[in-house]
Amino acid sequence: CCCCCCSVTALSSYGGEGGDGATGTGTGMVTAPVHVHLLPHSHVDHGWHATVDSYQRQVNQILEGVVMGLVVHKDMKFVWTESLFLKRWLAVKGNQKAASHSSTWKELTKHVISSGQLEFCSGSFTSHDEAATHIDAIIDNFEKGLEFLRMEFGVSPTVACQFDPFGYSSSTPYFLSELGFSHVIINRVHHLIKKSMKEAQQLDFVWQGPLSSEINAHVFYDHYDSPKLLRLHYSRLHFQRNALFFSFDSFKISPMFSRKCSSCKDTGNPSTKTIACIPNKAYASSYWR
Repeated sequence: CCCCCCSVTALSSYGGEGGDGATGTGTGMVTAPVHVHLLPHSHVDHGWHATVDSYQRQVNQILEGVVMGLVVHKDMKFVWTESLFLKRWLAVKGNQKAASHSSTWKELTKHVISSGQLEFCSGSFTSHDEAATHIDAIIDNFEKGLEFLRMEFGVSPTVACQFDPFGYSSSTPYFLSELGFSHVIINRVHHLIKKSMKEAQQLDFVWQGPLSSEINAHVFYDHYDSPKLLRLHYSRLHFQRNALFFSFDSFKISPMFSRKCSSCKDTGNPSTKTIACIPNKAYASSYWR
């Protein structure tokens, strides 16, 4: 798909689903603030339901929104994964002046990268398939993307991101570690395997591959967005949009869940202007675009 997502990566001060911890009530309701770490990141497939050129027009809007959003909000960060669309965007728009700004898009992009606001994960041209792709094509895909990032911005990602391929190859730890990656994020493992890993608290593990290779791996808890427990369209989790919008601090925010949102059926028609109740991924996509 062509969107930006927000992944919840860590939680604290929560008593558990149905537990009686310090912040739980025994019914799963949270009675104290929950600290949520959000990772806004890209997810732009190449050739899914559309051609690369068709997707490029949509991704251009995302990139411009991300870069300008980071320029305006110095406390915000974003993680970009696929370097092909970034390279193509800069080739066309890089030397053009950004709207209402004296700097070019390339200058602004380099600024938010050097400030640490825009970070890269993987950096390959695209997120490759792991079932039918030959190792030579995989390495070529990474080398071209990583060379672009080194030459253009002087950065070399150390974390790989493979959260959407349908299954994983046993060779992945080998070639990722050989390319200089120390960590990888994955997602689409069989639901029974993921269930077992959750129960055993083994979503973080050392993934061992051929030739004594290994890499630190993390499996997303519940796909590449927020866990179902914290989906923002749940009736028990309402937030004030302005509070969420302006409270980023290195991915850390403290949303307010105190007021009802105007789109919920059980609230009538409250006259609120800044309350929204929408899915997490839709919010991220609409904001950054």
